[in-house]
Amino acid sequence: MNFIKKNIIFFIVCSLTLLASLYLIYLDLEKHSLIAKANAETEESRQKADKAYKGRGNRPVDPNVKMIASDTEIVKQRTAVLQRIFGKPYRNALITFAREIGMTEDELLSKFRDFYESDEQKDKSPEVLIPDFKKSLGDERKVEAAFNRFIETVQKITVEPLTGQAAIDIFAVALGLPRSMNSSSCHVLLATMQRNIFDRRNIPGVLSIQTVRDFTYDQYVQTPPPLSAIPDILIMMPIYEDIFYRMRLSKLANVQAFTRLNNGVAHSDKYRKYSFKTTVTGDLDSIRKFVNNLHEAYKENQVYVVTWVSLTSHTDQEVAQARALVANDVGGGPLNARFNQPSPTPSRSNRPSSEENEAHLPLEERSAYGRVIIGSNRQVTAELEFDYYIFVGDRLGKTN
Repeated sequence: MNFIKKNIIFFIVCSLTLLASLYLIYLDLEKHSLIAKANAETEESRQKADKAYKGRGNRPVDPNVKMIASDTEIVKQRTAVLQRIFGKPYRNALITFAREIGMTEDELLSKFRDFYESDEQKDKSPEVLIPDFKKSLGDERKVEAAFNRFIETVQKITVEPLTGQAAIDIFAVALGLPRSMNSSSCHVLLATMQRNIFDRRNIPGVLSIQTVRDFTYDQYVQTPPPLSAIPDILIMMPIYEDIFYRMRLSKLANVQAFTRLNNGVAHSDKYRKYSFKTTVTGDLDSIRKFVNNLHEAYKENQVYVVTWVSLTSHTDQEVAQARALVANDVGGGPLNARFNQPSPTPSRSNRPSSEENEAHLPLEERSAYGRVIIGSNRQVTAELEFDYYIFVGDRLGKTN
């Protein structure tokens, strides 16, 4: 007892601590009971959900299955339409051909794929395949008239003469069959297209056919290309001529440089990207128009993506003249010729010009005040980098 009396404060603190601990243990047990109950309810709900999912009652009903199938088909069709704007310059002409023979684009492409993959069609070369396919389309006169209109339409967008085998090849390309030819024929085609690009002045400011070769292929002037290079040439020359045509259409002043940056980069197994870099000169309006022409090419089923634009103005000489003007005026010397040497007006006397008479006036009171000094030269140099995309997922036979 004496010990308790001597340590009463200690015992009070211990008692309070014991009571608090008992209370906390009670709360912990109560919370644990609630958590255990919640876990049990969660597990029960999960089992009910699994049972319902596995049961027949939660399966899609027939109307839902039909709607899902319909939506899937719509997505496939819209995806196919979207994919056809990537590197399909002959598509509009093909749509017209299909319409004139009473078919849709999808029907025509599907029919050609079936015809191409048929075991009965042993020879898959365009010179055999295309005439046979045209015969399978019905009325020969109607089909031939539609085919001629197809060639006339495509001829407007290419410098290649579309006669004979070339017409058949281009029609096959439009249907999804990659073009091929032997080395000597490709050599002739390359030289012909380079010459026609130069003769039509499709590349602004280019005055030599050698420059056209430098911008495209300059290694096959004397010797035919090897077989390994032919697929690349047949793919790239239509792209080159389209880019050059858009340069001319934009009224650029000069194409100083043009370089291809890669040999085609694969994006999955369905797309290829070709990259280019060019240096051009022109006024701001022509540069802007060229960029817009590239961006809007999707309307003609060709897709460009401009990735870089850098502009440099041609104002160094104007700045130097302005500095000389200010320096001369501050020093009391004669004004720069841009201000005080306009075209003289014929006169019988040798009286000084009006601007010479104004030399004593403050700058803001002279008649030439406000004349454009820096910025009258609107020519700029632009460096551009851009990509061209082709969808290859629908090609028949070769995939290069």
